[in-house]
Amino acid sequence: MPFEGEIFREASVRISAWNLDKREDQQEKLLIPDYRRWAAQELTKEMLDQKVTLEYDQQGKPHLKGFVMGCSVSHCRNKLVVGLNEVGPIGIDLEEVRPVVQRVKNKFLSDSELGRFPEMDKALLTLCWGVKESAYKWNGRKGLSLKRDIEIISGISGLNGHGKVRINTGKFFEELSFRFMFSGNSVLVYSVKNEI
Repeated sequence: MPFEGEIFREASVRISAWNLDKREDQQEKLLIPDYRRWAAQELTKEMLDQKVTLEYDQQGKPHLKGFVMGCSVSHCRNKLVVGLNEVGPIGIDLEEVRPVVQRVKNKFLSDSELGRFPEMDKALLTLCWGVKESAYKWNGRKGLSLKRDIEIISGISGLNGHGKVRINTGKFFEELSFRFMFSGNSVLVYSVKNEI
């Protein structure tokens, strides 16, 4: 996965990644019980160029103590990504393209989506999974069904792009914007309420 360093910066959103296997602090891995959470905090500190405390709520959603900006974390194998949004929540997902997604597509795509996207390869199915995961993380509450409660409205094509996704929170519908980028055998997706 070539994602490394600052990957993306636009308007209120910035995204950075670390390759955990190439870090100079490999000894820390052995000493810190939750190395990924520690690494997420260190990467966030590097992104903001100041000391930060990354806290996790009961749902597992990260928050920056003392900041109003949104924060989201994802990891895939040896890669860790952090997304920050200065104007509200953000959800981020990093996925490796794998064949298994073709076997489980009926578990996360609605009948309507399967009808709209009938001939998808494993890369586009992985993108759909990533869009839904990033929207789920944006919402920050457990209990949503990727298949029933999160619907992709537009934007599923190409190697880099953006689109819309709708979440049924149980109380109301939220429409989010998402942006995605493929690199090698991975796809990175983030979702925000603000326009992209």
